[in-house]
Amino acid sequence: MGPTPNSGVIGVIFVVIATCSTGCGDDSRRTATPTPVPPTSTPTALATVTATSTSLSTATATEGVPTPTSTPAAMCSDRTGGALVTFEICQQTLTVWSTAPAFIDEALALLASGDQRIPVFGTLLDGMDCDPDWSWHVEPMDMSFADLAIELCDGCPSHIEDDKTYWIETVGQYCPWTARVTAVDDRRGAP
Repeated sequence: MGPTPNSGVIGVIFVVIATCSTGCGDDSRRTATPTPVPPTSTPTALATVTATSTSLSTATATEGVPTPTSTPAAMCSDRTGGALVTFEICQQTLTVWSTAPAFIDEALALLASGDQRIPVFGTLLDGMDCDPDWSWHVEPMDMSFADLAIELCDGCPSHIEDDKTYWIETVGQYCPWTARVTAVDDRRGAP
């Protein structure tokens, strides 16, 4: 009897638990501890990374792409007359509540086409809203999309988290150049 196709593969699964000492906005404060998990009876070459933080949500990443397991929609489940729009920015997610009809329509079009434009969030506000990952949010009516934006307002959501006072009081707006629409929960109802 010959060797099985997987007989030369050693199956190892590592689970990495990342914790934040404070804030969790910046990866330099995260510590990762690999924990070997015994292989199952069938060896596989699979790596799973699970990140847990002291914030209100957890995220699971496979092959380096973060996938939120928190449900921002659950935090704002009673809201109507707008939409929850989720973006991937710097391998982080940001979900905003929007009541700007043109912004929602454009987000739906971008999601359908896969195209990318820069969201311009005109007013940053302190305090958590529909996204449990961030202790700041944006004004629901003050948002649009643009083809170009100044560099001053570009950044990752964690940059705002790490220096909210500067972003809210000095920059005042947020226009992440790498943002891509990944989901739209349109709750406007029929016109």
